[in-house]
Amino acid sequence: MSDEPLTQKEIQEIFGDEIPIEAVELLFSAPRDMKVAELREKMNEIAVRHKQQLMSFRERYQPPYTIERLPAPGYRLVASNGVALIYVYPERKGLPGKQLTDAEAYAIVKAFKEFLESSQ
Repeated sequence: MSDEPLTQKEIQEIFGDEIPIEAVELLFSAPRDMKVAELREKMNEIAVRHKQQLMSFRERYQPPYTIERLPAPGYRLVASNGVALIYVYPERKGLPGKQLTDAEAYAIVKAFKEFLESSQ
């Protein structure tokens, strides 16, 4: 197996549904002379680091998560320890370019909340 190329199924077994950007970068920029066994080893190292980082995040910022409306206007997602995890602002006067609507800003915060709750 160590000489056979990595398959999508094997990558999913290593990482699950969350493939870190570091792993994607490695897949696309690995030196041509890198052996498949070495690539597998590096991918497993990335997976271990990624899981440790996720656990550290989850230990520090535990549910329940609360979506709070800001007077700015905007929204923020707050962990149970009171730490704001993200802020998302809809249209702001005077800024150029296309901006988020209030509904889009809320949807982003809600999606992030659902992602965190589903990955517990």
